Amino acid sequence: MTAALKKMEELDLSYAEVERLTAAMRKKEFGNLIKNYVEEISDPSFREEQDEYLLQLESQGEAPKGTALFRPQPDGSSCLATDVCVHPKTVDHIRAHPSLLSALLDRAVDTLEKDFFKGEKISKVGQKELKKLTKEAKKKTRIKANEQQQQQQEQEQQQQQQQQQQQQQQQQQQQQQQQQQQQPWATHSIVYLGKAEMGEFVADELQ
Repeated sequence: MTAALKKMEELDLSYAEVERLTAAMRKKEFGNLIKNYVEEISDPSFREEQDEYLLQLESQGEAPKGTALFRPQPDGSSCLATDVCVHPKTVDHIRAHPSLLSALLDRAVDTLEKDFFKGEKISKVGQKELKKLTKEAKKKTRIKANEQQQQQQEQEQQQQQQQQQQQQQQQQQQQQQQQQQQQPWATHSIVYLGKAEMGEFVADELQ
């Protein structure tokens, strides 16, 4: 019990974090999840299955998306692996600006060394793996930029086509108006003649 309390003190948890963890441990569902997880990772067959899977990936030169495969130490010693979680918006920002990935890793290492390892130096992702991850991030950014550029070009083409159609319609309307203005219109004049003038007009016609 004393060893467990000492381990809890080493975690340096805040009061709120201890309260949340205690409340979660009181729930039967959470306890069952922890129990199943411990039983699974403690099963020797699980370790063998994971080792076979890693050997298969290594032989094929492949690794799961977003991960890097590290070889064990020659002396067979174990090492501590730490996962760092960041906000999804941070991930999107890193994908848009791959050069910030190294700064993010440095920040994560500094935080781990200061808050969890009490000043003990740790190593981060190797330079080779970092270059690989950066290259993949740049590739995704380039593909996304090309897709956006293609969409923008398609929108511009559609706008140009609409403008051309509008111009053609305007030209057709102008041509129709010009044709209507050029058509000959028949003019009729009506002359009203008095009786005397009508007699003179008839006499003139008879002569």
